[in-house]
Amino acid sequence: MKPAQAQMATMKHRVNILRDLIRRDMEQKESEKWERVRSSLAEGFSFSNDKYQPIDRDAFKKRNRARRGID
Repeated sequence: MKPAQAQMATMKHRVNILRDLIRRDMEQKESEKWERVRSSLAEGFSFSNDKYQPIDRDAFKKRNRARRGID
C-alpha cells in the first residue's frame, strides 16, 4: 500500500470512529430524554385522585408565559 493510500485509509477509519461516537452520544441523549418522560409520567400517575386540583387553563398559560418572559 502506498503512503498516500495508507494515510487515506487511516483518515477514513478515524472518520468512522468519530461518526460512531457521535451516533452513540445522540442515542444516549435521546434515551435520557425518554427516561425523563417515563419518570414524569410514572410520578404523575402515582398520585391519588384526591391530590389533583383543578386549574384554570388561561391562568396556567399566562403564568408560564410570564415565567418565560413572553408576556
